[in-house]
Amino acid sequence: MTTTMINTASIDAKESAEEKARDLRKKKDEPKLKYEFINMEQPGRSLSFFYGDARRPEKFSFHHNQVVEVREEIAEHVQSRQTPIWKWVDSVSYDGSPRRVAKIVGYTPRFYMKRVK
Repeated sequence: MTTTMINTASIDAKESAEEKARDLRKKKDEPKLKYEFINMEQPGRSLSFFYGDARRPEKFSFHHNQVVEVREEIAEHVQSRQTPIWKWVDSVSYDGSPRRVAKIVGYTPRFYMKRVK
């Protein structure tokens, strides 16, 4: 009696890829909302970036004070970009000697996406 082994890993990978493609199509079908892009880090400068799947990335270019129509997911991504604020803090090393350490004490937002009706 012989038994045949089916490679379930390749079947699972194929199904997973199909699910990802389906999810990506759903995301692209989400309603687009209007936002005003504000570059708080370098006012007057534009921002270009890629977003999405590595095989099918979407390219976005926003100019300062430009009203753009994008999905809410993209606006949240842009607003999440932040620059850390570092501060030197006095500390004690493991051997008891004093030292100064740089620590993150907060974040400065780089961009703002203001919702426009």
